[in-house]
Amino acid sequence: MNEGRGLRPRRTARAHGVVLALVAVVGAAVASWPGMASAASRAASGTSAASAASRADSASAVPTGFPASPPAAICDNPAMLTGPATAPRGAVVVKAGKNTGVNWNKPGVTFWFAPGVHTFGTTAAAIVPVSNTSFVGAPGAILDGKGVNTYAFGKFATGVSISYLTIQGFVPTRNTGAVNHETSTGWTVQHNTIQNNQGAGVMVAPSNVVSFNCLRNNGQYGYSAFGKGGNTNITIDHNEISGNNTANWEATLPGCGCSGAGKIWNTIGGTITNNWIHDNVGSGIWVDTNNAGLLIDGNYIDDNDAEGIIYEVSYNGRITNNNLLRNGFVEGRSFAATGSTFPVGAIYIAESGGDSRVAGGLYSTFDISGNSLDGNWGGITVWENPNRFCGSDPQSTFCTLVNPQANLTTCVPGTINNAPYFSDCRWKTQNVAVHDNQVIFSRTDAGCTTTGCGEQALLAGTGSEPSWSPYLGTGVDTAITTTQNNHFADNSYVGDVQFVDFTTNPLSLGAFQAAPFAQDGGSALTPLARGNLLDADTASAEGSAGRWVPWFSATAASSTAQAHGGGHSLQVKLTAPFGWGVQLVNWPGFHAAPGPQTLSFWALNGTSGSGGGGGGVQGATMTADWRNPSGGVLGHDIVSIATLGPQWQQASGRVVAPAGTAFVTVELTGTTGAAGDSVFVDQVFVGTAPTSANQLDVDTADLEGSIGHWVPGASATVTQSTGAAQAGGHSLQVGVSAAAWGVQLGTSTAFPGFAASPGTSAISFWGLKGSSGAAPVGATMTVDWRDSSGSVLQSDSVGITTLNTTWQQGAARVVAPAATAYVTVEFAGLAGASGGAGDSLYLDQVYVGPPVNFLDADTAGLEGSVGAWTPWFSTTIAQSNATAEAGTHSLQVDITAPFGWGVQLSNPPGFAATSGNQVIGFWAQGATALGVTMTVDWRDRGGNVLQSNAVSIANLSSTWQQASASVVAPAATAFANVQFTNSTGGAGDHLYLDEVYVGS
Repeated sequence: MNEGRGLRPRRTARAHGVVLALVAVVGAAVASWPGMASAASRAASGTSAASAASRADSASAVPTGFPASPPAAICDNPAMLTGPATAPRGAVVVKAGKNTGVNWNKPGVTFWFAPGVHTFGTTAAAIVPVSNTSFVGAPGAILDGKGVNTYAFGKFATGVSISYLTIQGFVPTRNTGAVNHETSTGWTVQHNTIQNNQGAGVMVAPSNVVSFNCLRNNGQYGYSAFGKGGNTNITIDHNEISGNNTANWEATLPGCGCSGAGKIWNTIGGTITNNWIHDNVGSGIWVDTNNAGLLIDGNYIDDNDAEGIIYEVSYNGRITNNNLLRNGFVEGRSFAATGSTFPVGAIYIAESGGDSRVAGGLYSTFDISGNSLDGNWGGITVWENPNRFCGSDPQSTFCTLVNPQANLTTCVPGTINNAPYFSDCRWKTQNVAVHDNQVIFSRTDAGCTTTGCGEQALLAGTGSEPSWSPYLGTGVDTAITTTQNNHFADNSYVGDVQFVDFTTNPLSLGAFQAAPFAQDGGSALTPLARGNLLDADTASAEGSAGRWVPWFSATAASSTAQAHGGGHSLQVKLTAPFGWGVQLVNWPGFHAAPGPQTLSFWALNGTSGSGGGGGGVQGATMTADWRNPSGGVLGHDIVSIATLGPQWQQASGRVVAPAGTAFVTVELTGTTGAAGDSVFVDQVFVGTAPTSANQLDVDTADLEGSIGHWVPGASATVTQSTGAAQAGGHSLQVGVSAAAWGVQLGTSTAFPGFAASPGTSAISFWGLKGSSGAAPVGATMTVDWRDSSGSVLQSDSVGITTLNTTWQQGAARVVAPAATAYVTVEFAGLAGASGGAGDSLYLDQVYVGPPVNFLDADTAGLEGSVGAWTPWFSTTIAQSNATAEAGTHSLQVDITAPFGWGVQLSNPPGFAATSGNQVIGFWAQGATALGVTMTVDWRDRGGNVLQSNAVSIANLSSTWQQASASVVAPAATAFANVQFTNSTGGAGDHLYLDEVYVGS
């Protein structure tokens, strides 16, 4: 493996002399993704002919074949990882403990590892199998290298099978692996957990099958595919691959090109399918150097630091039906910080294309289609570096695969200028077809304030080295666009898209589709949906009744008799008993898109003297039908108010529109009331919630408008209160009648709960003591993560040990398990501090959802680098693994002089931020003589400071402490900048900072 040919050394140079053949910049200031109208949904709507004609989108189609959820939730999944509890017939039983005396030289035998930890002394090799042997783990069987053994399985046997084992703690060197260390042929590795090893978890060699494994938290890769003399016919299928490259090799060995979820080298023929690849330090799938005939299909690739898929210096690939979400942010921001505008794509093709002379012509048209790219730093980048050819790098022994005569002796000055070497010495980006993909991006949600993010790109660099290169100048950029048969077509771009010509002048879509570019024919350019998908009249009945019409037993009209917002609401009058309904008539509905959405409406009982069980219209339900481009129903979601009264109430819920969603229709119904009764409805909302990622609705979380869904569980009463509020005007007052008190979500959400999703989540609440009794009062919040049937998968808790008369926050980061579909919440007293009869407390700002930190992960958590932190005065700083509040690293601040010190962010004007209620906070550890203050400057778009807020720890200690505060970022806030200062300490003192938080 020649790491010198890796991507990153070339990437440093490629930002210079770049000639843009195409860059489509996708970006707009919107509330939040991914509740964005899809491109195909703009085709053939029921709006006016003039409006329809203004949209050049009827030819494109939104892909539907990609996985809408992870296809391989393997890690910690007993159904996938539990082996036989008894030894198979004829198997050799390997007892737990030290296995150094076991005779592995038994061809054709199955070895069954008993439950417990298996160790292997001080030898480099743990197990040296012979051909056609099998290794099977019982439940709880762990092979542990203890940081001593180089690898778990190795040497040159063929036909080896390994299954149902946990393999951990081995220390293979960089570019080697713990399993199949010598890359032998015909191995099958299935249903294993391979974790916490140095190097790669598993090596993938000719005719190897790696499937249904959990490959996580390994030092370099989860997997590495490389075979001596060439690799063939590999299968990597249905694995969960996460958290790999814990050693962060790109930082340790800059430019090595040796990191990420996994890498494929020198491999001909294979499939990488149906994997869940997420949260790796580096890229997801990386295909690098003389690979060909690879199918990358059906993978769910999310939240990797660099590109989701890289296909580099290789041939003949097929990248289809993959779902890529939120990839490339660490690398994209790193590029932006250096001033580079090179597009870091979620899918990145570099010096790769189709050639019928390679791999028997399989995939000689390099096909990229049917993929969904949602919320990544970039889109699809197709690139060629003219400085990269056989013989251009003195350290490389690789040459192209198209012609054996094009080699290190012919790709030299003089000869390379002639046919066939001029053509065949260069890895060409050619015969690439990018079509029928969906790309969704929001600059606001990405926090991107520079160019270089959210881009679709077909581009090449200017040839500049070596001096004898026949490719100097700008010839390759012309070829990649006009003569190398590369085409973008029939793609769905969602966002405010612009296209950029060779000199970075903006072009319209029509100009880009015309000469000389002639690209993206049939593609759609659709604005992002902003907030509510329903228009103002339909949502609020201002000016008219919108599109509402009676469905059965009702009339519908705009009314000024009641209004929750504005001056009108929709009045529904019943014409008969036993049920009523009104619906939208704008077939096939309002434009919508797949992904998380919020449904809500406000309503009150309009019948005089009724409500609270006294007659009239007692309940109301809103149903949203998610429809495909043809209007077919894909699924539906509902939110309801069970008992209406004379005051406005809100029903709200977070749901997930299914894959393929293009439109949404809405109806309002009820089953109670009689002729002459009425109900008023207002502020109907379907779309992306503009201010919060909370999976709980506003009333349940903030107690604004109603008591939400909270009901007493045991020994308690609950009421909405204006007596105290952490934010807004209301909180939940809990009256305690006995120590074992509890509060929970009510019947409407107790089963199965609010819609939720797997992954890293924040859970938090604010609490306040409300009574003066002597008994201490504490509170704990318990979150139950549930699957689609409502079964509890996992419970997490966070508590405040002793409440007092000032608001306190309990907060924690947790990981919602795979298969999470819903979440429920309850509160209870803490043992020893649960209160007693007559006590009370207030709860507010209950949050369950993704962490929404304006600061990126490196800056906030110090994982991977020191982020944007720099010394300001009298300090030096460094990333440290000596101590950490969360993760493995923190920011070490060394004070170099007395009388004050400072550390600040160096990314003016700061990270993108928004106005409104925010939380600022940090964790710190240090000597008791030290203090620390965090100051947040809220800035407008011009970088001017609008307001500053600070939070402090007066005296640090040897244990981690947190400081946090709830603040209100002023109107016009666009950025947030942070600094840490104090007047304490002197030369030689130091402290640690971690988990810096500015967000909602």
